[in-house]
Amino acid sequence: MKIQKNPFSFGPVVKEGDYCPRDKEERVIEELLVSGEKVAIVGERRMGKTSLALHILEVKLSRPYVHVDFMGVRDEREAASRILNAISTSRHEFFKFETILKTLGHLKPSVTIGNDGNPSLSFNVKQNEIDESIDSAFKLLKDFCKKEVIVFFDEFQDLLKIEDSNRLFGILRGKIQNLNRIPFLFAGSYRSQMDRIFKDPENPFYNGATVIEVTTIDKKIFYNFTLKKMKGKDIKLSEDTFSKIYDMVYGVLGDVQRFFRTAYLLLEKKSELDDVTCKNILHEIFKYEQTTFQEIMTGSILTTLQRDILRELSVENTNPYSKGFMTKLETTSASGVTRGLNALESKNFIYRYRDEYRFYNPFFKEWIKSQHHIHLNSLF
Repeated sequence: MKIQKNPFSFGPVVKEGDYCPRDKEERVIEELLVSGEKVAIVGERRMGKTSLALHILEVKLSRPYVHVDFMGVRDEREAASRILNAISTSRHEFFKFETILKTLGHLKPSVTIGNDGNPSLSFNVKQNEIDESIDSAFKLLKDFCKKEVIVFFDEFQDLLKIEDSNRLFGILRGKIQNLNRIPFLFAGSYRSQMDRIFKDPENPFYNGATVIEVTTIDKKIFYNFTLKKMKGKDIKLSEDTFSKIYDMVYGVLGDVQRFFRTAYLLLEKKSELDDVTCKNILHEIFKYEQTTFQEIMTGSILTTLQRDILRELSVENTNPYSKGFMTKLETTSASGVTRGLNALESKNFIYRYRDEYRFYNPFFKEWIKSQHHIHLNSLF
């Protein structure tokens, strides 16, 4: 029997048929980039920001681009190396090996020959070469102005982790201002951190880009997108059931896709996704992370108060400073609750969204409820 390909993808980047269109955001960002503007795409984790950006660059605009991913960057030296490596590996005809080597050869890159017989460059910037390396990279970008290049700085908020990050931000802002004919696109998770970059007057990038917030995809649009994929197994999915799943994971694209990828794997042809099967799918997802979840809730990662806060937030997202909430925590210390919430935020367990706290991993929320004999999502 031929095994069917799972139509649901929840990796870091989705393309082509795995990509769910965002017509409004695509149109606005496209118009700004065509006008040579600087644009910052801001949204919480797993909202599809990178996929949106690459869809615009590759499909909508079909423009040459340089994609610099700053995820997990540790210092200025590594940041400079990533910029250089992104330029040298960009797959566009005018990013020729000879041109790049001529401009950046003084930085002594490593040269390797690929399986296709073509040479490639790799940069490992030394500490005393940081400023010179960034300067050389932007000089090369300036030479490509007429080629309609777009520069995409991904996970831009991770530069905040670098010691004296404002120095690096200042250098980059100055270089970018001198390339006024090249559009720049920034993307970052953790909205509060991106706000520190583009909305804090103390940061060199203050008001340095038009900020576009990327939130959830309209529920009806995403339902139709999902329903179409379910047709591969002729699985029945009501709009009401989809709505429950969507709300359970806050409409986060990656988490919705993860749920339905698991559902597609487990369900037989012509079956129905109902409340009972939804619970079974949740428990299947729990299996993959149960060890980690247990370590968090029983180990030394969190204090007793922090674990209690997570437990209560998983049940009902009420005001954590309310009398009822604090009674359940068996505390009268508002300052203690504040410290607990701040610690959980800094450890990326929860985040503030408008007037509520949300779990970065909504399946962790559901697992906590299941462990304490709380009904798995009252909607099921």
